Amino acid sequence: MTSPVTQPRIGAKSRGAIFYDASCGLCSAGERRLHRIVERRGFDLVPLQDPRAIELLHLAPGEVPPEMKLRTPDGTVLGGADAFVHISRYVWWAWPLYAIARVPGVRPILRALYGRIARNRYRISAACSLRPRIETTRTDGGSFFETVFCDYRNDKHA
Repeated sequence: MTSPVTQPRIGAKSRGAIFYDASCGLCSAGERRLHRIVERRGFDLVPLQDPRAIELLHLAPGEVPPEMKLRTPDGTVLGGADAFVHISRYVWWAWPLYAIARVPGVRPILRALYGRIARNRYRISAACSLRPRIETTRTDGGSFFETVFCDYRNDKHA
């Protein structure tokens, strides 16, 4: 069995590749808990920091999107809550999320909720002591502590 990180199966037998932020403790914890569930249903989990993410998601080098991404076999890219809803369609116990998301007006609420969590994912990770899959350092010389707790003044959504 090959690792989804080294060999994503994006193709006819795959339902898609789920790209997550491996430098985020919350995202990495989700990957660790859900990888078996989504892999059994034909999805691969790939870090957004993987070089293939640049090509498959049309990202600039070093760019990490503000939300998880799902690339389906036909090349469609879904993000955030829309990706979760798509994936939930294939997991029997998560299927109610898919059904509820089809009710008019629910999808914008799910997007807003997901967006709030995504914008604060590094703070949540620090508060809950969730370790990321990969450690990162800031390029401006600041520490991770400064990134999480001191950059809030620049966060317009906090």
